[in-house]
Amino acid sequence: MASGKASRFGSNKLLYPLWGKPLFSWGLEALWEAAGKEPDCTLRVVSQYEAIRHWAEDRGILAVDSPLSHLGLSYTIRAGLESIKNLSPEDTLVFAAADQPFLQADTIRRLLSAPGPTARIYWQDTPGNPAAFSASLASELMALEGDRGGGVLLKKYPCTRVPAASCWELWDIDRLEALEALPPELITQYQKKN
Repeated sequence: MASGKASRFGSNKLLYPLWGKPLFSWGLEALWEAAGKEPDCTLRVVSQYEAIRHWAEDRGILAVDSPLSHLGLSYTIRAGLESIKNLSPEDTLVFAAADQPFLQADTIRRLLSAPGPTARIYWQDTPGNPAAFSASLASELMALEGDRGGGVLLKKYPCTRVPAASCWELWDIDRLEALEALPPELITQYQKKN
């Protein structure tokens, strides 16, 4: 999901240049590495921003326009679900926010294979995103309203905890000042990836 308002950031944080490329691209590249080339997975980028949709399309990723995302998270979720044809109850739906640049492909792979009706990544006892849902819960996801996401279903149904490789995987960027607080060794590690 790449449609957030970023009101606390002061500008469109998803397009903010982070170590030579847009912030949103870091997490999406991890998702692509984990699932994009799997024959039974379809990666979708749901965004109200044309630049992000073009980025996805240029890489062969299905881009879904979500013009109502400014009304809340439920609209982004609904746009993504409405773009899926032939959804089977055995399928798994994964929702990931595009403002998590430290998300790792290995963690996403573990999330995709996690059992149960729901799963989410954790760092120790701290829950985070992304989260996975059995497609049998699609109607309940479609019924979400306003700025509510799948958290209500993660509490309602058994949820498998998928351990993150580090606390940074759960970190999302909400304020520009947060970037200044990053440890230098983390910055060096990610600058080398670019």
